[in-house]
Amino acid sequence: MSLLELRNLDVHHRLLDGRDLHAVVGVNLTLERGQVVGLVGESGSGKSTLARAAVGLAAPTAGEVWFEGRRLAPVRKRTRPRTDVRLQMVFQNPFSSLNPRRRIGAQIADALRVLGIPSVPRRGLRARIEAEEARRRRVAEIIEQVGLPESAQDRFPHEFSGGQRQRIAIARALAAEPSLIILDE
Repeated sequence: MSLLELRNLDVHHRLLDGRDLHAVVGVNLTLERGQVVGLVGESGSGKSTLARAAVGLAAPTAGEVWFEGRRLAPVRKRTRPRTDVRLQMVFQNPFSSLNPRRRIGAQIADALRVLGIPSVPRRGLRARIEAEEARRRRVAEIIEQVGLPESAQDRFPHEFSGGQRQRIAIARALAAEPSLIILDE
């Protein structure tokens, strides 16, 4: 079973004048575990559109996306299924993908919370506090893994340089313990 398969994928956009822009046409791509693939093309050639379709953020006009042996449905208004959280994307502009009103640590911890990391075997206030402390420790580890100090988790996105924001975006993707990360850069 392949990790990711794009099968005859097309993505078209409707222009204001009513014409269709064919951003991605007939793409077939298979990724296996441990494989690294780079896509090269000029600006406007559809690389970002293909990346967004591969993670379910852009609905294909035709074709299919398969992730870990299951057909991947485009993300709708609600959050994606828990199993699809293992497919992550780091966007080209990290500042636009970070919430300017939330601290970095809270944004990275979101993935841990969704996945139930750490698992809380018992109920009650004490158990919730212990889980939050464990998440904070894990966030600190992830932040240090991308080369930022632990104190970064208490700061806001605007307090970082562009390169640091990119590392924060990578940290957020790593927090989901992904099978695959698509980097749009």
